[in-house]
Amino acid sequence: MQVFNRIEIGRPLGRLPVSVAGFLVGVVLLCCLLVQRALADSFDPYTMDPPQDPEFPPTVSELFFDSQGSMLTGMMYLAGGVGPHPTVVLLHGYPGNEKNLDIAQLLRRSGFNILFFHYRGSWGSQGQFSMLNYGEDIEAALKFLRSNHAQYRVDTKHLSLLGHSAGGYAALVGGAADADLECVAGMAAANFAVESDAQWQDFARYTDNLIMLAGYSGKQALRELREHKSLFDTRLVSAGLRGKSVLLIAGKEDKVVPMATMHFPVVEVYAKDPEIRLSHYEISGDHSFSWSRLQLTRLVQGWMMQNCR
Repeated sequence: MQVFNRIEIGRPLGRLPVSVAGFLVGVVLLCCLLVQRALADSFDPYTMDPPQDPEFPPTVSELFFDSQGSMLTGMMYLAGGVGPHPTVVLLHGYPGNEKNLDIAQLLRRSGFNILFFHYRGSWGSQGQFSMLNYGEDIEAALKFLRSNHAQYRVDTKHLSLLGHSAGGYAALVGGAADADLECVAGMAAANFAVESDAQWQDFARYTDNLIMLAGYSGKQALRELREHKSLFDTRLVSAGLRGKSVLLIAGKEDKVVPMATMHFPVVEVYAKDPEIRLSHYEISGDHSFSWSRLQLTRLVQGWMMQNCR
C-alpha cells in the first residue's frame, strides 16, 4: 500500500518509479485482453453479426471450376479474418431446390468457409447431368479448394462435406472416397438402393419434369438406378468413413427419405464400426426440416464446431 500512497493524481506516468509504471502498463494490457476475450466469448453467431475485420472481411465470391471438362458454377462464402479457415463443401439435393444457405451463413459467422456449387448439367453448370457424376464433381470441388487454398483462405487440413437429401448421399459416398477429409454430414441423406422398382419408376416420372437438369430424363435415371444399385447404397461405404467424424440427421415426418428405411439402417451399420465417430439425431421435421430449421442449424453448427476445425 505504501507504493500507491506515493502516487499523486495527475502526475505524469513517466515520473513514476519504473517498477510501478511497468505494473500499471501490465494492468492496462491485461484489462484490454480480458475485454477482448469477453467480447469474443459473448459473440453469438445465431443472433449477432461477426466483429469486423477491415483487412479480411467476410465476402462472397462467384467462381467456376472444372470437372471432367465441364465448368461448374459455384459460390464461396468466405469467413472474416486472415484464416486459414476450416471449409465446408455444401451439397444440394435432387434437383436442388432446397439449398440450405441459411446453414451456410451461420457456419460462416462461426468461422467456416462454405463452397456451394451445382453439379454438372444442373442449374447452369456445363455438361450433362447424371447421378453417377456426384463423386467426380465432389472430387473436383475438393481439388479446387486445395489448389486455391491461399486465395480463399482455406485450411486444407480441415475440409468437410455437408449434404442434404441426394446431397447427403453424395456427401457420404464422396467422403468415403477422400482419405484426407475430416468430417462428413448428411441431412435427410438419401439411400436410393433400398427403394422398390415401383418407387424408382415414380422417381423417373418426377425426373421428366426437372428442366434444371440438362440432358437428363426419367428413363436415364431409372437405368442408372437399376444398373448401379450398389453404388447408391450408403451402407456399403462405411470402410471409407473410418477415421472420420460422421453426422446423420433425420426428420421424423420425412416421407421422401423415411427414417425407418433410409436412416436407421445406415446408422446401424456405421455404429457397429468403432473407427467411425458417428453422431446421429432424429428431430421433428419434414424432408426440408421446414419447421425445425433452427434446431437443424444448431445441431450442424455445434457438431462442426466440436469436430471439424
